[in-house]
Amino acid sequence: MRGMITEIHRAAFNDGPGVRTAVFFKGCPLRCLWCHNPETQSPEPELMGESICGKSVTVEDVMNIVRLDAGHYTATGGGLTVTGGEPLAQPEFCLELLKQARTEGFHTCIETSGMGSLETLRMLIPLTDLWLFDIKGLSADYERLTGAPFALAEQSLRFLLSRQASVLLRCPIVPGIHNNERYDSWLEQLSLCYPGVIGVERLPFNRLGMDKYEALGRLVPSVFMY
Repeated sequence: MRGMITEIHRAAFNDGPGVRTAVFFKGCPLRCLWCHNPETQSPEPELMGESICGKSVTVEDVMNIVRLDAGHYTATGGGLTVTGGEPLAQPEFCLELLKQARTEGFHTCIETSGMGSLETLRMLIPLTDLWLFDIKGLSADYERLTGAPFALAEQSLRFLLSRQASVLLRCPIVPGIHNNERYDSWLEQLSLCYPGVIGVERLPFNRLGMDKYEALGRLVPSVFMY
């Protein structure tokens, strides 16, 4: 079983509890206006500057790196996080990787926008300790902001909650898009709208992806200039 990733970050601190190893899957169906990891959008390898971004790896390739920090996971309650991109876009690889991680006793976490089938979610729920579920914006604005309808994300979120999955909502605060009273008021109500979530986290805008667009030969989105 092989999957396509961009990179693996060891000692990650913002991708779930404790010290974590974050595996960035390549490929995402969304095109968020503020995406700070544009190199993860295409599912295929591509030229980024003078290097090829994207490599095919096996589950064992990844686990060999994950195991290096086993002691840190034990000490801090950390583990493996799959992110991207969209992990649900590579369901078979995601499933096999989390199976192996759980077999070895590692805490597992998926960061997702919910852009996958309900069958994929059903198979992953028993293997996932925590879901970091990204809510990208108000339902009325969702398709304009991301390229996909909010109904798909909401269907996945309600499915996870109906199966008592542990879900933390993560919501971006992007200047010029999200920093307004309407969005702020909506965030205050999210826990009531989706009973069962363990919390709502507000994510500050990350401008670190700006140089990536230039390296990929793409125009830098205007939101980075705000």
